[in-house]
Amino acid sequence: MSLFSLQFCRNLGEDNTLLYFSKDDLEGMDIGFLSALEKDEATGKYILTLKYPDYIPVMKKCVVPETRRSYETAFNSRCVPQNVEILENLVRLREEQAGLLGYSNHAAYTQEILMAKSPEIVEKFFRELYEKVKTRWEQERAKMLELKKQDCDRFGYEYDGLIHMWDFSRLYHMMIDKEFSLDQDLLKQYFPLEVVLEGMLKIYQGLLGLRFTKFANPEVWSDEVTAYEVTDTDSGSLMGYFYLDLFPREGKYGHARCGILQQACLDVTEERQKVGALLICNFPRPTPTNPSLLSHDEVVTLFHEFGHAMHIICAKAETSLLLSMSVEWDFVEAPSQMLENWCYVKDSLRLMSKHYKTGEALPDDMLENLVKSKKANGGAMKLRQITLATVDQRMHREGRYELGQMYKDALNEFMGLEPTVGTNMLASFSHLAEDYDARYYSYMVCF
Repeated sequence: MSLFSLQFCRNLGEDNTLLYFSKDDLEGMDIGFLSALEKDEATGKYILTLKYPDYIPVMKKCVVPETRRSYETAFNSRCVPQNVEILENLVRLREEQAGLLGYSNHAAYTQEILMAKSPEIVEKFFRELYEKVKTRWEQERAKMLELKKQDCDRFGYEYDGLIHMWDFSRLYHMMIDKEFSLDQDLLKQYFPLEVVLEGMLKIYQGLLGLRFTKFANPEVWSDEVTAYEVTDTDSGSLMGYFYLDLFPREGKYGHARCGILQQACLDVTEERQKVGALLICNFPRPTPTNPSLLSHDEVVTLFHEFGHAMHIICAKAETSLLLSMSVEWDFVEAPSQMLENWCYVKDSLRLMSKHYKTGEALPDDMLENLVKSKKANGGAMKLRQITLATVDQRMHREGRYELGQMYKDALNEFMGLEPTVGTNMLASFSHLAEDYDARYYSYMVCF
């Protein structure tokens, strides 16, 4: 099963699909984004990959529906059918393993030692949460359709009264921009990566009583990777190290995650090993004219993943079985999700922001509106997670293999939406191939 999981992620990391769009195709994209793209010499079209720094901005900002449709179709068709076959094999093997151990299904086997204890309790949790947020999603959906009609009227496209998956991200962020008067292109100018990183490290050092010291010439696998030493402020004792690998490159893991390089447990001589943590993200690269500029969503992602790193480094248990990420898996996201709240506190936002050209602070009105936006689109966000967690549960509780149909059924049941024809986003949903099998609901514990 481990080999299947590794191959699933390797397939995604090695995907090198390229798409070609003209300037007209990318109407709505700012000049900074376009200037960072390479162009095809023969056609003069812009070359875009399926990596996050290319894909996410286009789905948020491009006004051309056909561009978003073709891009979303390609993105959610990655590694089909090879990863679908891998997932089917994983579901079958997990089901066989559970049966051999006397469990009715893999979900029951996995959840017995978790906080939830059983699939029945997880299902009850889903249903209760759904009833609480469905009305909010209905209201949000109506507002999204209003915005889509305005968008179509403004740019001359036919309005069909539907929210397609290639519309979702654009409408989601248009709602935030309109309700809270936030210009996302302007906002990210106040979040250059180096400023965000410096401010975030100050917050964590003060919060946890730690000192981070950057290595001048670390031994790393890429020149872009940085490494830090972590010491306890009071005692001066060395606690461990963390590595930051923040930009996309060919063959690299394409999502965001934090991994353990070495646990901080006691060794055979009862000396504490120095812990090592690795934080992986895929943020926009600096260009010759601009630094790496983060959206606020990306700031939250960085803060979240670094929370995992601190969970790993600060753990004090004596055996690896009880350390950091070895907590009950439906609790493992809770510390990082709670720490994300610092990204909506004015003082911490001031520490992590500064205009990349002028050095000016984030204006008070933008700061105020950004803090207020914390609960924006709560219905959409929660129901999306319920949809994905339901697919995970049904897959591992019922032993079902028709993965594309399972996702389509759940998306329609909870959100009234349809996946794009010909896509299967589960083929790129790496959580199901890794450690979140029958446990993806972990992300919903802190809702």
